[in-house]
Amino acid sequence: MLLLAFADAKRRLYNACLLRLSQAIAGILRGGWALRDAAIRSLPYWQHFTIIEVLLEVSIGSAAISLDCIDATDFVVDLQSQVFHGKTMTNRKEIADMIVARMTAEKERMAAQYAASRVGIGYFYIDDLLPEALARAIHAQFPKPETMKLKKTLREYKYIAAQMNNYDAILEETVYAFQDERVVEIVKNICDMKSAYPDSHLYAGGISMMGKDQYLNPHLDNSHDKDRDRWRVLNLLYYVTPDWKEENGGNLEVWPGGVEQEQTVIHSRFNRLAVMATHNQSWHSVSPIKVNGFRCCISNYYFADEALKHDDTFHVTSFRGRPEQKLRDVVLRADATARMAVRKVFAKGVVENEHLYKRDQNS
Repeated sequence: MLLLAFADAKRRLYNACLLRLSQAIAGILRGGWALRDAAIRSLPYWQHFTIIEVLLEVSIGSAAISLDCIDATDFVVDLQSQVFHGKTMTNRKEIADMIVARMTAEKERMAAQYAASRVGIGYFYIDDLLPEALARAIHAQFPKPETMKLKKTLREYKYIAAQMNNYDAILEETVYAFQDERVVEIVKNICDMKSAYPDSHLYAGGISMMGKDQYLNPHLDNSHDKDRDRWRVLNLLYYVTPDWKEENGGNLEVWPGGVEQEQTVIHSRFNRLAVMATHNQSWHSVSPIKVNGFRCCISNYYFADEALKHDDTFHVTSFRGRPEQKLRDVVLRADATARMAVRKVFAKGVVENEHLYKRDQNS
């Protein structure tokens, strides 16, 4: 529900004009910031209004906007910067409040979805996780790819980043909202787990972008955290690219029967959170991107005192080729075997994992 307050105390709106403004703003928010010219232009004193969305508690329309020369794209950018940045930027607790409220509403459905799939690779997802305006603002602040680390091998081809203080603060706030103890607790309960812990170091977490022809081959995630103390048990993937179609590629694929069997495709739909289990048999991948543009994702990983399956064992991240990639499969399997042999000798590896959030750059 939108509450509208007139900033200029000397002026009052007639009921009909108030109704028209309410309808116009509701249309903007529902329609992905589509500018409804006719409705807006006919309303006087636009720049004097302050529009407050109760749940977010942020000011949306306080900026002076000239409707005579603005186009829809400028309107989107201006509103996003006014709403979610500066003094009114939503913080991690407020974002977590929204996540908890949304997930609580669908907790039973998600628990049933996870239970139905857990024999193979347990997963669930929830759409419209955050208010659309906030999800779009998060996407708008994703960095340019050249400011991120490019990983390009036979295993994967994507951009990643974990040093969150190098980027707009709303990205870090969103990443850590998923580490709020209330969010962790509800996810733990949905998955019927005894324990669950977020990872403040962002060991392989943070943000990622994948563009045309980029991919992530089928793989098993490494079994433990960076100190090899706890088991890696859940991946949380929040997708924020508006209007991303399934046929674009970049979708999460889980292979419950192994890479030789057919995969289950989970669309990386805008404003969707997907959660999947990680264990010795949780082969998963990201399908190649087929279009120009970037699929953007915010990633978190949860760890636990117990493995998800009784027969889970320590392993490094291990890649396979896709079913049609016979030669690549041979190479990647040999690569995994060699790296596993090294880890048996050097428990924590011979090269430091650089994909961590280093809070003190001087340490």
